[in-house]
Formats: sequence, structure tokens, C-alpha cells
Amino acid sequence: MADLDQKTQQTPPKPTVMLICILGNRYSEHFLRSWTELVGYCLTHNIRPVLANICETPFFIQKNKCLRCDMHKGKEQVPLNGEMDYDYVLWISSGCVFTTKTLQRLLDMNRDVASASSLMKHNVNCFNFITDINYEENKSYSFMGRDKVKAMVEQGTGECKVDYVDMNFVLMKKGVLETIQYPWFGGDHDNLNGETLFFQKCKEHVIDVYVDLKEQVCIENTVIL
Repeated sequence: MADLDQKTQQTPPKPTVMLICILGNRYSEHFLRSWTELVGYCLTHNIRPVLANICETPFFIQKNKCLRCDMHKGKEQVPLNGEMDYDYVLWISSGCVFTTKTLQRLLDMNRDVASASSLMKHNVNCFNFITDINYEENKSYSFMGRDKVKAMVEQGTGECKVDYVDMNFVLMKKGVLETIQYPWFGGDHDNLNGETLFFQKCKEHVIDVYVDLKEQVCIENTVIL
């Protein structure tokens, strides 16, 4: 009995399965360094990483195909066709530079959808998220200003609930995609990346989206290797 108890105690815990979807096909040396460190982090923290990378345009098709969608199966289909049990989906832009702390911060937040923050690629005075959107109205919205984010952090605010965020580094729990149903991402001429549809569905289904204000990632111009 003592030997049996010892063997039971030595049984390693079930690994966390994380589907990592890399969006894009241009990788800098900085991204590759971040990626290598991320894989090493997963392997030393009982996380089993599973890579998905489909390079197609428009980008919303790329996102859906990373989840192995079948347009003929309709809205009742589930990610990965239900063939792989998973715990998280991590979306990473190929132009994103990050550290392992970025992932750990999002895991610690324990939100259904959690995102790292970043400055806008073409406007360093704004961050990549919008706090409040009325999707019933056809109007423009402003991204959060840099000074306002700085003030929030100085006041001790570490995370912020939002209605939209550019998906540069986003972690979501299993159950989110199953709830909003296929198509998870969809676009038109004004929304080719398909992310607006996803966040609109999250709001409709009361799935909260949070952005980490303290742990920021960098978005860079990349080159094809």
C-alpha cells in the first residue's frame, strides 16, 4: 500500500493544453527569440503547446482555419472539430515581440479573454483597445490614449475591461469559442481581420474581455526570412 501511495503521489499532473495560433507569415529575429522562449516556458511549466499557422487572406479566414473550421458544417461546429481537448487558445501576431512574463500575466488574470496591451503600430499616442462600443450604431470610436493609460497604471489599475482589442497577444479559455459559435471571425471590406465580429459576439454573450495595462508587448515591422 505504501508503494502504491508513493506512485500515486509521483504521478505528474495533467498538462495544460494550449493551442497557439500564429497570425501572419513574416517573422523577425526578435519574434523568433520570443517564440523560442515561450516554447521553453511551456515545456517547463506543464503546458503542452500545439501550433497552428495558416497563411491565407483575408485574415478572418486565416483565424477560422487555425481552429480547423469547415464552412459546410455550420454554426454548431466546435473548434478543432472536437478532435483535440484543449484548455486555452493563444493568438499571437507574427509582428509581436513579447516575453514569457506576458503569458504568465494573462494566465494569472484568469479571465475568459485576456489580452496584453500595445501601442498602435501607426500611432504611438494610442493603445490597441477601445473600452466601450455600441455595436448597434455605425460610428467611429477612439482607441485609448497613451496618457490615460499611464494615469490609470499610476493609480494602481492593472487591467481594464474593454469591448475591443487588436489581437496581437490574446489568451482565451476553452468555452469562449464554443459559446459564440461559428463563424468565430468574419469580415467585410471594412473589417478584413474579422476581429470586430468576434468581440461583438463576446459582448452579446456577456463574455468579458480584459486588457493587461502593465505588461505590454511591442509590434514591429517585420521582414520575410
